[in-house]
Amino acid sequence: MILQELDLKNLGFEKVKVPIEESGDKPYYYYTLDIGNDYRKFCLISDAMYKLGDDIIIKIFDYDSFVFTETTELTLLINILQNNISKQKI
Repeated sequence: MILQELDLKNLGFEKVKVPIEESGDKPYYYYTLDIGNDYRKFCLISDAMYKLGDDIIIKIFDYDSFVFTETTELTLLINILQNNISKQKI
C-alpha cells in the first residue's frame, strides 16, 4: 500500500509545519519520527509536502539512499527498531 498521511499519524510521526517566513518561498510541512533515547536517536523524515495528497517519501535522516514509500515496509522497519530498543531496556 502506498503511504498516506493517516498512515504516518498512526505510526507516530509528528507533523512539522514550516511557514513562508522560514521557507522563503511557500509554506510546506513534513513528518518526522524519532526512535530511541535522547542520546542516540534514529530519525525517519519525509520529503517536504505542500498539499494533502502529495506523494509521501520517507527517508532515514542523513541517508538518502534508504527510501520508503510503502506502508507495510515502513511499519516493519519501525516495529523492528522499536522492538530492538525495548530489548535493550530489559
